[in-house]
Amino acid sequence: MGTLKLNNVTALTESGGTVTVDSAVAGIPAAGVTGTLPNAVTDNITTLGTVTAGSIAGGTIISATTFPAGHVINTKVLELNDTVSVGANAGVTIVNNWLSGTAVGTNSRYRMTLYTTVYGYNSQASPDSTEIGIDVRWGITSGSEANRIGKSHAHKFSTGSYWNSLVNFHSTDAGTHEGSDGAWSGSSFYTSQTQVLSIAAGASIYWKVDIWAGTGALYWNRTAASGTNNIGHGQFMIEEIAV
Repeated sequence: MGTLKLNNVTALTESGGTVTVDSAVAGIPAAGVTGTLPNAVTDNITTLGTVTAGSIAGGTIISATTFPAGHVINTKVLELNDTVSVGANAGVTIVNNWLSGTAVGTNSRYRMTLYTTVYGYNSQASPDSTEIGIDVRWGITSGSEANRIGKSHAHKFSTGSYWNSLVNFHSTDAGTHEGSDGAWSGSSFYTSQTQVLSIAAGASIYWKVDIWAGTGALYWNRTAASGTNNIGHGQFMIEEIAV
């Protein structure tokens, strides 16, 4: 066993043919480091510079990781398998106190997407039609979904003089949602909005969705008013996007 000292400071130690650089030695040129670093070294690396090549072969991306703006960092989907009938000038809750999970980032942008098949029925008019209103709300505790997505605006019910402000997310307003010509006609329905929400990372997010019909009845998740034509394949999707 031998020891090499400089100005009485240990620099190298040899034992059994193995030479060890003392921990007091600093400033070793990177070009001089070869071979495989021992676990005692790799397990304690806490900072990396810019990595320009290579791939991540494993490990877990933790919540403190910063993602590029616009990057989707979380996606949750609720299957809407029930068919719903909404009478004229009425509303029904189709999503109630749904926990989509916890926020990955703080004050992220969220994209809410609602898809289904709908049928507007108005005395078998040709084409059948009705006004559609949708309200989406969120909260961080179950039953407190009071924060509305979108801007407040009126939604037409059965007549031009009968309006309300029950919907923020989507409204056909003075127009209608129509199927194809002929009685009992349905069509696909899709609507989406994005909005930055004041939610801290790690907080739970709960959702509530109400749908409203106008002049005629609204059949949600159906292609026709008949129960034999129920589809039951709607979805409510939440995407969290880094800002």
